[in-house]
Amino acid sequence: MNYLHGRGYRTIPFGDLGVLLRDKKALPHKMFALTFDDGYDNFYSFARPALNKFGFRATVFLSAGFIGKVYQYPHQPEEKHLDAEQINTMLPETDFGAHTVNHPDLTALPLETAAGEIAQSKKIIEEIIKKPVNTFCYPYGKYNGRIKDIVRESGFTCA
Repeated sequence: MNYLHGRGYRTIPFGDLGVLLRDKKALPHKMFALTFDDGYDNFYSFARPALNKFGFRATVFLSAGFIGKVYQYPHQPEEKHLDAEQINTMLPETDFGAHTVNHPDLTALPLETAAGEIAQSKKIIEEIIKKPVNTFCYPYGKYNGRIKDIVRESGFTCA
């Protein structure tokens, strides 16, 4: 972060970057988006202070079903996830996006189940932060045309 900041780089919210790309607008010079998946508690303890030191902003994609819980993803150690109080404490310098409810491979689910994971995650996070959630991150980076359609139909503008 020190290296980037020292060379004049600044952050742009992921959703704002998505709008620029969608509208085929020029990207600002020396701008980058920072994203963090899953919503681990260690973002609050370690990444947030470092980002704040440099005035950098990030988007955290929350696995909505694990907010405030300890969960073990496959082949990973158990990790505590951010709770609602921590999430709200980080507003407005941190943006929050959805990463489904239970972090499944959406391409391996029946479409109705995938649609529920996507839409419900948006609803859960919006209830916590009291503002629209417009960004989405595909678990494991896996998606297909139909999943992209469901994300768009669920009201996300950037994924």
